[in-house]
Amino acid sequence: ALTTDDMKSIHQTYYTPENVKAVIVCDDNPDKVIDLVVKNFDLKPNNNQTFHMELNPIEKPVRQDIRSSKTNFTNVFIAFAGPKPKNSKDFIISQMLGYYLGQCSTSDLKNNLEKMNAGYDFSSQKISLKEDDPYALISALSLNPNDEQKALDIFYDAIFKLQNNYLTDDEMTSIKNNLNKSFALNMSDSDYICDLLGNCLLNNNMDLFTNYSNIINSITKQDIMNFAKKYYDLNKASIVVLHPSK
Repeated sequence: ALTTDDMKSIHQTYYTPENVKAVIVCDDNPDKVIDLVVKNFDLKPNNNQTFHMELNPIEKPVRQDIRSSKTNFTNVFIAFAGPKPKNSKDFIISQMLGYYLGQCSTSDLKNNLEKMNAGYDFSSQKISLKEDDPYALISALSLNPNDEQKALDIFYDAIFKLQNNYLTDDEMTSIKNNLNKSFALNMSDSDYICDLLGNCLLNNNMDLFTNYSNIINSITKQDIMNFAKKYYDLNKASIVVLHPSK
């Protein structure tokens, strides 16, 4: 189990100026804002060294079950090694599938989970500063206690379907329209712009800022199927199940 000293050590090792890329959106003097960041975050140089966590891909499924008194529900997290940061097309496809699986009215995963009062959420996370290390694709299921295996089976069936059946024309249109609309609306949000630019700078790739809609509109049904086969390898899934302690 992680201790307070472990957390302090991680912070002292990785939260240093050499490991930081920051984006600030404001109307104030940039030099003044940077001085405030340095002062309040106490960023001290770490001998000019850049530290990276080493990521070792798994070759078989792993699962860990945890019990906690902090929850009354069961939460299942299923993670896969996703696209590398410079692969903008595959990153956007991950967003498209996140929307399809969790929000599209024709999604078997969404509809079958709702029948058991369960929910689905998707996120992708960059967990390394190395440019070639992949994103983690994380699916989260929130459900009633003791329903985890049923929910996992529903998730597995949905992934298998994506790997072996094309989405319909209507589904592709709905997904593309939703993402394009969300992108246009979010471009009026300074927090979103800041986060997006930060990721672009971190990944040394501006495609998600300058070419987002063009990439979305170029994606085909075959691209979706290929993505599901390439990244959603159920034989290389990392699974964590958080159970209530009572």
